[in-house]
Amino acid sequence: MLTSTAHGLTIGRVVYRDQTMVRIMPDEASDRAIEFPLTADGSEFEPALGVSEVEVIEETASDYYVDFLGAKPGELLEFFTLDGNEAAPVGTVAEVIKSATKDNIRLEDGRVLKFRGRGPEPPIAVIRVRTAANVAAAAGAAGEAASAQRAALRSRGDSAFRRAQFSRFSPARGSLPGPVGRPQTEAAHKSAPHPVHRARSGPRRGAEKLRASPQHRR
Repeated sequence: MLTSTAHGLTIGRVVYRDQTMVRIMPDEASDRAIEFPLTADGSEFEPALGVSEVEVIEETASDYYVDFLGAKPGELLEFFTLDGNEAAPVGTVAEVIKSATKDNIRLEDGRVLKFRGRGPEPPIAVIRVRTAANVAAAAGAAGEAASAQRAALRSRGDSAFRRAQFSRFSPARGSLPGPVGRPQTEAAHKSAPHPVHRARSGPRRGAEKLRASPQHRR
């Protein structure tokens, strides 16, 4: 959960994170996302965004984006831009490739998606996983649950947000923010994978929490 003057209250899951930007897919949508640029050193959000408060609700232990996505062979992947337009043709998963150096998905048409622990590369901003079953009912249930969660969070008032003031993660105080405000020591920030947090839990597919993987993955 993140509040900013640029985008208001954003509740969703992080679908991409590197040293320049955090991309969050709002819970009310599965085909679009909002990008929050970081400062040059990747230690905090750009001041122009007006990010004031952050609450990390869920976090993963996995270094692999394929674990976050949760796609299996035979399932369909849909690809979208930030605005919800089609970014690439729909593909069928042929193989999930997970090793010490790879974090990939190979599609039946020969395309290979290389996530490198961060997420999809441009022009793809969001990937939606679909099975052969009718998912309309599940999508509707996910939307209702997300709406209920947002209403509950708002009803808790300002005190719910004060627990996660982004300013407390200032580098001047010897810590660096994770992608959505997780404090780390500078040494850990340089030597360990950068975690990518999920802002809430929910029934939608791919709701697992995510941590970015080492940059040597290809």
